[in-house]
Amino acid sequence: MRITWSIKLGVLTGLLFCYLNSFAQSSLLDSLINRQQIQQTVEYLASDSLQGRFTGTKAALTAANFIADQFRRAGLQTLDSTNGYLNSFTIAAPEKIIGYNVVGVLPGSEKPDESILFSAHYDHLGTLTTHPYQSYSKRFRKNSTDSIFNGANDNASGTSALISLARYFGFNKTNKRTIIFVAFAGEELGLFGSTALANSLTNPASVTCMINLEMLGRGHSPFITGSELGDLRRILNKELAKTGNNLYPAKYFGREHNPEQKLFMRSDNYPFAKLGIPAHTIMAGSDLDDYYHTVDDEPSTLNYELIRTIAIAAAIAVRPIVNGEVKLQRIDPADYKALFQGN
Repeated sequence: MRITWSIKLGVLTGLLFCYLNSFAQSSLLDSLINRQQIQQTVEYLASDSLQGRFTGTKAALTAANFIADQFRRAGLQTLDSTNGYLNSFTIAAPEKIIGYNVVGVLPGSEKPDESILFSAHYDHLGTLTTHPYQSYSKRFRKNSTDSIFNGANDNASGTSALISLARYFGFNKTNKRTIIFVAFAGEELGLFGSTALANSLTNPASVTCMINLEMLGRGHSPFITGSELGDLRRILNKELAKTGNNLYPAKYFGREHNPEQKLFMRSDNYPFAKLGIPAHTIMAGSDLDDYYHTVDDEPSTLNYELIRTIAIAAAIAVRPIVNGEVKLQRIDPADYKALFQGN
């Protein structure tokens, strides 16, 4: 009888520990990835004072320094001791532009030479003066006097999620693989920031995967670009399903709704995918969004609960990758060239 009760007590203790640990993790996620901080980040980055964050401008550098400070507060290390969190690159044409990627590193405890890369681009189109972009949006306010492309959804939303993930993993510090957080500039001009960083990699095989965050503030459930090219989507959904949380239905991370848009090749994941790295972008919307590349892409148009939900889902779903439990299928360039013919 004593043995029986001892076994029962051990089982109950184990269940209680699992419950308390799960509760603690949930509370930690909610406190570090919360709507208020996400909204505050978006409202600052997409404020009129930053003039649309056009790469090479003082406003873009101000945004980069803000992100660097967030990385510092999250406890991330710099990539090297020379440049701090800011890593410059040059765009030569049509005129010389200096852009800055913001890079923070969280070294792995057991597999420091293997890394996972989280990213989002923080740059946008600037103003009608810096970038006289012609919008085709149905809801573009043709009679508006607004001249600033604030870029709340594109891509202050993804940047806010990136900072939240840095905050969460930086506080936990339980990652076995190294996590690299990157806020790219130069995306709107042609993926210049991501291309510069990808070209600087001495060993692309050491990058387990890259997860890019793009336009998360409007739309419905998130989807993963180019998911047919690898097993990232399956791995993320499998881990997320273990939570038993009704907030995340089966196959929460979906496939692209409109493959003909070729979004896989149009965001910062692409320069890394060309190196064979399992590099994909998580999105909730696309360029079919009515506010896309208009002066109406303002913070007031975003669903902040959607951004928070996606960021928490990503934090949960990447655990087996961050902990070094799984290896992802590498991308074969021949596959994406066949899938997206004509590019």
